[in-house]
Amino acid sequence: MEPDIVLSAPIAVIGTGPAGLITAHVLLQDGFSNVHLLTRDKTVGGVWARERVYPSLYINNVHGEYRFSALQMPVPARAEETGGRLSGYDMCSYMETFARTHVEDKIKIRFQTEILNLQRRGDGIWVVAIKNLISETNEELLYSRVVVCTGGSSKPYIPDSLSSSNAEKCQFHGPVIHFNESWSRMTDILAATEPIQQEGENRSNTHPIVVIGGGKSAQEWVLSPSRRARAEPIVSFSACTYLVNEGRRVANVFETVNAFVASPKPLPNFIRKSRMTGICSPSIVLRSRLERFLHTTWIGSKIVKYIWDRLTANSFATYKVPLNSPLRLSRSLFWQLRGGDEGVYRPNSYHSFVNSGTIEVVAPARAVGFTEDSVLLSTGERLPAKAVIVCTGYSSSWDGLFDSKIDACLVSDSPVDLKTTETTIAEIGLTNEPLELEAKVNDAWDYTTLANAPTVDPKSERWSNPMYRGIVPAKNIMKRDLAMNGAVFTPNCGYTFELCAHWISAYFRVDAMRLPSTMEQALVQAERNSMWMKRRFPGAGSYINQSYGSSLPYFSWPQAMDELLEDMYMPSMRSGGNWFTWPFKVISVDELASLTEERRAKRNGASAM
Repeated sequence: MEPDIVLSAPIAVIGTGPAGLITAHVLLQDGFSNVHLLTRDKTVGGVWARERVYPSLYINNVHGEYRFSALQMPVPARAEETGGRLSGYDMCSYMETFARTHVEDKIKIRFQTEILNLQRRGDGIWVVAIKNLISETNEELLYSRVVVCTGGSSKPYIPDSLSSSNAEKCQFHGPVIHFNESWSRMTDILAATEPIQQEGENRSNTHPIVVIGGGKSAQEWVLSPSRRARAEPIVSFSACTYLVNEGRRVANVFETVNAFVASPKPLPNFIRKSRMTGICSPSIVLRSRLERFLHTTWIGSKIVKYIWDRLTANSFATYKVPLNSPLRLSRSLFWQLRGGDEGVYRPNSYHSFVNSGTIEVVAPARAVGFTEDSVLLSTGERLPAKAVIVCTGYSSSWDGLFDSKIDACLVSDSPVDLKTTETTIAEIGLTNEPLELEAKVNDAWDYTTLANAPTVDPKSERWSNPMYRGIVPAKNIMKRDLAMNGAVFTPNCGYTFELCAHWISAYFRVDAMRLPSTMEQALVQAERNSMWMKRRFPGAGSYINQSYGSSLPYFSWPQAMDELLEDMYMPSMRSGGNWFTWPFKVISVDELASLTEERRAKRNGASAM
């Protein structure tokens, strides 16, 4: 296809969160002139949209980890005390500013637009069926290419046994709410219970609000308005902690709780923002002599184990967690993806309140249903409850995107018959089923650091992720008309989203890239990555979803980003350093500021030859 035709053809970027905004920006910088942003929200920001953030929400990321190279981010308030942790309003303001200065005047953004379905016609055109949430009308839009940036935290998952409909069947009278809507329904939650009137009052006289889950959602809330009115420090903490500060009795039920990292004072940047953590975490390819020493030798594995054990022990010591505390029922920092960064010690955090008994913990136990006035537990006990907040995670936001049915009236005027949805799904290969290509994957990853892995239910390993580099469905790679951004799981979202956007733009432009030459090669690489994810994070298939776990480099994200740069024949390891200092050099998204120009120069040089 001629370059001018490629650049002028319409592209849909679905989602206006961070991944969607940076994808649109990079496409514009690369010369694409017909980019459309589609979102069901009223404002930009995705998870951090104005209508979605709430007072004093803080996130795990620190300053510098969630921004883009084209726009600096102001240093947050109290950065020296908190280690630079970002609030929800910091993120919201930054994304709004980025959209206003780099995106909005250059492309069309359609707000309050629900995506009903994506299908590819017989002539290769993508039909995006939408619903206008203002006019309540349906229509279809036609695009040559689509980038899906819908994220992994927009479609709540609730087991049937814990659903509000099952609660009604069991005649449970209190509100049953997923964490995703708990802030908007906080009035209902607080109204369901009476506050404890004074310090030392017998808490057993009141039924608690039960928070189900030991993950990040159950530990992601903030101080109450009453404390803010007294101008006390604002810090992040859990749903449990918010309710405690509102004077409510709270019980938290979990089998295992997320691991956490904490220290008496903020860690220095040469540890927190460098390659050190990634080097101490095995990756799919050991790219340096130091990594090979650490992960393939006996003494190296002992060093790695010591580092991770000390990190865990120091975190417990920071909060003085007793040996018999339910907080010790935590997942492994090394083997699991579910962990939280608490930063520095805070006396009014979730962990502090658990230590003091202010938050009651029922563990190990699993909530399995309801009675008229309680939550049923796997232990056979009944936990009295006035309200329930269910923190059981999210389903993939891609579910339903390719497999809903388009109303016949939407497609009656289409010049080319639409293929069936099942055909579209089959063509792109977006499935969780194993690809049965294990025989063609030779890597055993006989790393000493991966010895003695946790035992998991074999059923939880019957999954596969068919994404090449976590960005393109492997089966569709030769089409160059579909990509995803925001699904590669790393702690440095800004760097990852921006570099993935460059990779997608180069892919759409048909730039020279290091790509598989056939679909089968791409499928083998995708299966290899799936096998690696199962080897590195046993049991991950039971709790990740495709739209935020299409690839799981996690702590090894610098190595994964180097691979993406090398795919575009761009210099990698851009943080620099010599043979001794390179592990400690701070990684910054500013390393990507000139990437558009670098890629353009290489493209122009290739065309001049």
